[in-house]
Amino acid sequence: MIRLSGGQLFAHVRGTNVFYDLPGSATHLMKWTCKFCNFSSYIEKTIVNHYKDKHGRGRTGFSCIYPNCLTVFQSHVELLKHLTDHKQGTIPVARLRCELCTFSAPSNIKHYFLHLKRHLIKRETVNCPFVGCCFTSRVASTFTAHRSRYHQPSSFNNFKPDLIIHCQSQASVNDEQDNFDLESPDVSVTEPDSQPTQKSVERRIASLFLRLQAVLHVSKSAIQEIVDDLFDIGKCAGQITRESIENVLEKHNCTSEECLTSLTELFQSRGDPRCCCELSSLRWISGAFPLKSPPLVLMHCARVNKRKGEEAKGPRMKRSKKGEVHYCPDPPEGLSDEDMEEKRMMMEVEVLKKDPDHQQIDELMSATFSKRRKEIVGDQPLIGDVMARWPAMFCERQVRAEFKRVVSIDLLESFLDGLDDLAPRLLEVYEAATKSAKKPALKAILDCLKKDDTNERRRIAALLGLPHYLREEPSDIIRMCDAHGETLAAAMEGMQLGLLIGYEGDNQDAFPREVFNVAVVVEGTVVLHNFKDVPSSFAMLLGIIYCVNLEYPRAMKYSFEFLQRVVMKIKPDQASARVHGIRNKLLRYNL
Repeated sequence: MIRLSGGQLFAHVRGTNVFYDLPGSATHLMKWTCKFCNFSSYIEKTIVNHYKDKHGRGRTGFSCIYPNCLTVFQSHVELLKHLTDHKQGTIPVARLRCELCTFSAPSNIKHYFLHLKRHLIKRETVNCPFVGCCFTSRVASTFTAHRSRYHQPSSFNNFKPDLIIHCQSQASVNDEQDNFDLESPDVSVTEPDSQPTQKSVERRIASLFLRLQAVLHVSKSAIQEIVDDLFDIGKCAGQITRESIENVLEKHNCTSEECLTSLTELFQSRGDPRCCCELSSLRWISGAFPLKSPPLVLMHCARVNKRKGEEAKGPRMKRSKKGEVHYCPDPPEGLSDEDMEEKRMMMEVEVLKKDPDHQQIDELMSATFSKRRKEIVGDQPLIGDVMARWPAMFCERQVRAEFKRVVSIDLLESFLDGLDDLAPRLLEVYEAATKSAKKPALKAILDCLKKDDTNERRRIAALLGLPHYLREEPSDIIRMCDAHGETLAAAMEGMQLGLLIGYEGDNQDAFPREVFNVAVVVEGTVVLHNFKDVPSSFAMLLGIIYCVNLEYPRAMKYSFEFLQRVVMKIKPDQASARVHGIRNKLLRYNL
């Protein structure tokens, strides 16, 4: 592996092989270019497969890959045989073409008339190909009878001149390949500048390794030793590496010392070239300049700033997963994207006012609903970006309104009514589960409830005990802290999604008697706060998950699914087996 300027890496792909081994690759540097599109490759098999996959169906047929050969075949097997003839020097100097399609065949009259018969079977009008004959027909039997009566015997010289393609002789084709210039414009190395750029250095290194193998016939093992030695030299330049990473981070508005240190350690820890496979360097060397893949440092930054699951291959499925009624709606009639963007900017201005007009904000948020959902569902932005573009959405009033637009039910009403209906039976189920002494955390919650049994604390006990009953670990989703004893950063450390419950004074119980403040945390950012009760904050957390299109946290996915399908009755018929089991247990308790 070679360390380039700007933090880029030049890494190999497969084991100790420096060059990307592809069966059928050309031993020379001839660049094959597709005749129908801009695709090109230095590997013969790659361009053959490209013709087969992209241009081998329909009326285009299978075209010969040689630039001076205009032959087109009906099958891939015929093309492969033709390419073999090219290599053996047995290609005829003239061919017959079809007037109705792009097909052309060797000077074999039998094959040519078999092709014309295919057009006749499709009831297409075919002209007689012989000189001085104006006969046309759409019937195969009539055309065959005409040929037998008037054109027997026939030879290649009897065909019309415009149907004969005169090809370049094989000797001239071979001479052209033998004289292929290694320093052609496609792979040339520019003259050295007074200040060499990173791009010129990359091109020179690539050209060097190409010539080592193709011109000087240096073995692959020797080339690999050179690559490893160059990498060892690059490892010594630790300060240069750190400065390069720092320049890239500053370019992308990231000046975190912690990020700089971690990335520098990442580069220094990757001492084995076989570990750095992201750039597929040999595919780059043998076919593409400049380097198409991003530097490893940028790939690392991109992974850090993406939500989990965004790197999956293929397009993301824009479909409802949690029972959303209006998941990604169409824009309203009469409103263009520019109109909705203007309304969004009006909303931003109104929110910044000391005394904003909440009625106007409601109307603007409703009018821009489709644009907002398109951005959130399609782009999957981070929570900071959503808060910057849609600041009005992060308050209790707008979360409830947005949830109703998405799911078509009221958030707080459905959540609290469903919880009040199920809380007594849930507590009975918890009580039965603690008799075996296998759930001490759940027993501590029930013991805390017995000290002060009120309706509000019953709600809290039912919610906080749910993950323990479902054998889940809620420590990273539900946290409690002294409101005056810890810093906010320390209390939220490691939290991606959850509730931060603040209390005053010492708390020795499973949950505090008096709640000072509850905050909703998303991706290490407080998005909602100043809630004085846990049940309402749970409802707001569920509302934020729907509004920002988040996935349920894995550590409590069954608890959130229970709240959705059993408590709020959103798509209750699609419950998982674990949630279905606890729902059946609740039905047995008729209190």
